[in-house]
Amino acid sequence: MSRKPEDDLFLSSDSIEYRPVFQGDILSDVPMPTAQRFRELPLSVPWTRAERCHVAVVAYPCDIYSQDSYNLLSRILVAPLRTAKEVEWKVGTEPPMPIMPLDGLELTPNETTVIDFGTMFTAHKDFIVQSGKIVPFNRIAAMSLAGWAEIKSRLAYVTARVDVPVSDLLNAKNEVWREFILWSNWSENEAPHPKFQKWLDTTGPGMNCSWRAYLLEPMCDFSVIECACVEAAARETERIKSTEKGPG
Repeated sequence: MSRKPEDDLFLSSDSIEYRPVFQGDILSDVPMPTAQRFRELPLSVPWTRAERCHVAVVAYPCDIYSQDSYNLLSRILVAPLRTAKEVEWKVGTEPPMPIMPLDGLELTPNETTVIDFGTMFTAHKDFIVQSGKIVPFNRIAAMSLAGWAEIKSRLAYVTARVDVPVSDLLNAKNEVWREFILWSNWSENEAPHPKFQKWLDTTGPGMNCSWRAYLLEPMCDFSVIECACVEAAARETERIKSTEKGPG
């Protein structure tokens, strides 16, 4: 079945340059530990080895970031990407439960790429971001809202055997999704990322609640928050530059 443009699983590449690490990000060259056939090896040889592979971030945002510094936690849950052939899935049939096809992402020519939730593992943050940063250096794709809904639905089914319709997730308010759009704007303006969460808790001009509380309002005007975020980030960046420059 063909997808409508709004159902594409991935965002355009020019919209993710400043986006912080998020669930559904596709990363390259991440080492995955695998066990060797230890009975055939002497005790002096390690029983595990690491293979570099493409992965999808499957951890939820609250399991990616520290709640005090908003830096990445040391280890992030990911799942490797494989081809349909590698997982013995015949394209056109119902995919096995731990498999999620990735329409629109072809890593191997003429092969369908899938996420293999059956072999999830944790990757160290040093293979994802530079020290103190939140934007991955090896991201090759990031999921759209439709893709994010699909990966959450599949993950719920794999881990808890709960069938959550993708449509229900798409129709949710998705404040977290909009928060990461704001965080991307903040990052693009080179403002310190811990300051973003502090800004969200400030009260906007003429408002009786914080930006964070306003973001939760069903009828909030997101464009107003987005403009305020860009302006606040620019002010913060200018303040830092003036401080570094010093008097005179």
